[in-house]
Amino acid sequence: TEYLAEYTDIDLEELRGQIASPDVRELFGVFHAGVDAKSARDYQRALREEVPALRARFHGLLEAHALDAILIPAVTVAPPPIAGSDATIRINGEDRPTFLTITRNAGPASVLGAPALVFPVGKTAAGLPVGMEITGVAGADRALLRIALTFEAIFGHLEVAEAGD
Repeated sequence: TEYLAEYTDIDLEELRGQIASPDVRELFGVFHAGVDAKSARDYQRALREEVPALRARFHGLLEAHALDAILIPAVTVAPPPIAGSDATIRINGEDRPTFLTITRNAGPASVLGAPALVFPVGKTAAGLPVGMEITGVAGADRALLRIALTFEAIFGHLEVAEAGD
């Protein structure tokens, strides 16, 4: 809110109204509901204490198993059709929030400040791309690029569909 006040002439609610995607707009509202000094202090404490502890655990895990990185699916589900999946998608008969479900695997690297890279490894039966995410420790950007290039050599170059195909 301080940034908006200093550099723009809009407030959080106006900013939220300008978010085009309904699921992201709703998520933005949830994250900013009830923001107060206590939650700001908690956030700063988490950045100071908890995030460094998580980074150390992640680095220790990779080191203990002699790993340069971890490899996970980029998203947990195949891309849903745009129509009808703005707010929720149905998985195993249960409606789940679209944005949080699809971006779930990106969260850990973002929180850790760890370098991560997503690269294509195939396509769904409908021809949509399937990607893998590789995540390493801080400072391992070049190593991740080398690993990704190795995977590209294995999987080859995947053609990108033209818009409207």
